Amino acid sequence: SWVLGAGSVWFLWRRLQVAGDSLRQARENAAQLGKQLDGMNRFRILFENAPVPLLVLSAQGRLLAANRAACDGRDFEKLAADNGGVPPDMMEALPSELEKLMAGPGGIVETLRLGAGERMMSVELRGSPLEYGAEKAVLVHETDVTPLKRQAAALKEGQERYRALVGALSEGVLLVDPQGRVASANLAAERITGLGESAIVGVDLTTAELE
Repeated sequence: SWVLGAGSVWFLWRRLQVAGDSLRQARENAAQLGKQLDGMNRFRILFENAPVPLLVLSAQGRLLAANRAACDGRDFEKLAADNGGVPPDMMEALPSELEKLMAGPGGIVETLRLGAGERMMSVELRGSPLEYGAEKAVLVHETDVTPLKRQAAALKEGQERYRALVGALSEGVLLVDPQGRVASANLAAERITGLGESAIVGVDLTTAELE
């Protein structure tokens, strides 16, 4: 038969107590891990199914992840191999630009990216820093601003044509804002009034007259 002394009983009791504490800790760790995995799965689902292009870029500008909207029907592995569609000459400057986003929300990075159908896009990148595995990265929301850039270019071209046309007229032309102040004047107007454009611009025609 087994005979246990008081010391042996205390030792066994301590071992059981330690084993119980370890089991409780293991259960708590498992529950915490389960919550983390659940949160990661939810994030992954939201990331993949977001209707806007989302990218995860390393501090060096490497493409680490992209959702369906960002891939736009392309294979991710090929997209990653092509630096996310960013031209090689612009990849050199991208890491320093991404520092604006790594510093926290509010920064904006403008770059070019090759989109679906080999279409070159002007894009704005906005994002926030995050840890991607053991690597520092940034979660980026991409906006295609190509149409806005085209509209701005067309507007600038139209303004330049207007200035060239009006500037060549022999008649004096004043451009007046809704409040009646002169916004610009052509060369003929300067010659007729004897005033330079800087003196004409800002004159309120509702209270003053140009001789």
